[in-house]
Amino acid sequence: MNPLDIQIGGQHYKDLAIQPAANGPTPARYKWQWQGAQFDFYRLCDILGIKHHAQAHALKKIIRAGKSIKSTEQDIDEAIAALFRWKEMIGEDAERQPD
Repeated sequence: MNPLDIQIGGQHYKDLAIQPAANGPTPARYKWQWQGAQFDFYRLCDILGIKHHAQAHALKKIIRAGKSIKSTEQDIDEAIAALFRWKEMIGEDAERQPD
């Protein structure tokens, strides 16, 4: 285990321990190392407090842009589309709120 001491948005993640992922559900292309700790996309979303699927999808597209079979431009377009959908959903949810 590697102790991790980072600060994001005023929150400290000093006690977070990252263990290298086993040959499990996260493909190797989504894993990276930083300061001796192994990260994957799901851990990053957890640390950043990202809960909405559209936001997470856009983040993944941005992180992986141009590193797969898709072009960088296509990944950017898909990230933008996910963000637009998230924004639409926020509006839809606001419309359903009782006055």
